[in-house]
Amino acid sequence: MNSLIITTIFLLFFPIWVRFQGKDAITTGSIAIILSFFVFLIHALLTKKVKFHFLIIMLLLIIVATISANSISPQFLGPSFRGYAQFVCALLAFFMVTNHYYDLPLYKRQKGIESILSYIIVLFVIQVIIGTILYYYPSFGYYLKIFTTRTEDVFATPIASGVKRLHGIIVAQETFGEILAMLMPLVLYKIIKKEWPYYFVYGIFAVGVVLSATRSSIFLFFVGSLIFIIINWKLVKLPAWLIPLYIITLAAIIFYFYTPHAFDPIFNRFTLFFDLYEKTRSITIAIDRKTLWDIAVQEVFTKLNLFGHGMITVIANQQFSIHNLFLTVLFQMGIVGFVLFFGLMGKIFISLITSLKYIQNPYDRCLLISSIISLVIFLLSEMKCEFNRGSSYQQIVWILLGIYYLAAMTLREKQLINNTRTS
Repeated sequence: MNSLIITTIFLLFFPIWVRFQGKDAITTGSIAIILSFFVFLIHALLTKKVKFHFLIIMLLLIIVATISANSISPQFLGPSFRGYAQFVCALLAFFMVTNHYYDLPLYKRQKGIESILSYIIVLFVIQVIIGTILYYYPSFGYYLKIFTTRTEDVFATPIASGVKRLHGIIVAQETFGEILAMLMPLVLYKIIKKEWPYYFVYGIFAVGVVLSATRSSIFLFFVGSLIFIIINWKLVKLPAWLIPLYIITLAAIIFYFYTPHAFDPIFNRFTLFFDLYEKTRSITIAIDRKTLWDIAVQEVFTKLNLFGHGMITVIANQQFSIHNLFLTVLFQMGIVGFVLFFGLMGKIFISLITSLKYIQNPYDRCLLISSIISLVIFLLSEMKCEFNRGSSYQQIVWILLGIYYLAAMTLREKQLINNTRTS
């Protein structure tokens, strides 16, 4: 089962769209999740492992999403059902990963958690490398045409407000910056554990988040790094950090020497932000969200209901991106869906916080702290973004959320067993 999950995650990073009646219907990654889930379910039932975690809340979310998917005008029914399929597959991936590893012996469970985290980080390193090649050599996109949607001729680095922004196979711009900032604490945790290749991973992620030109992600990445180091200061061995930090700094200087104007557009975006804020004293204007959010708030709260208005956002008879997860979920899934959706995330966050007070092993504490910082960065970023727009991206995020919950429960159980042995 573990090999099947690993293969499924790989396919999420390199999805091919399966078309039906000329439309992009579902990705190979989503198909892999469905097949893996049924294998997991059959195996669990045959071995009589039927104590499923999160079963009720998952079923309720699927019921709400089903009602919502049908609560839309006929012309948008197809896109709504595609959004529904992507969301349900994300829940199935979360449920499968959480329950499969939870049923393993404790030592295998912790090893599985570490392995999945490392695997996802490495796959995002590949995404950054691909995105960077596309950034400087756009013609490389022709070799990736197999992964494009029907509306894309080729992968191309997007340009917004005159600024090039990093684009990978499954993430682009805001989501690219968001996931790199979200994974940053876990990379630092790996460094704390003296896994030296992660020094270079951190450097690659730092370059990636800067090239994404997403101001909030750049801020969260570097401020989050500082917070992580302050909290885990006792585990930071300065002599061990000096050589890789020197290498990363030297590489940055060389890169700047050969491409001195590479970061000018990014500095200009920050300059524009501060200029607008100084003139208007409005954060929403400075981040270019005021008009968008004014429309969204008016639409969401005037049409508020229990089960939402479709698994895509349609405003003024056209598809619309609110750029705020909280408003998006409230509009798409209504009050009931909103409570269930963020109730599930809240349970994961509370599990991490409550487990932390039990843990004494400094490295286990570091993993929980990393997960907490990661989740906080994600939720802060989602105030101006929504991860449920993409297929593979939202499925990977839900897998990460499942891993965070597993880490909380596993390390708590490990500590309780150790306490019992020593008492």
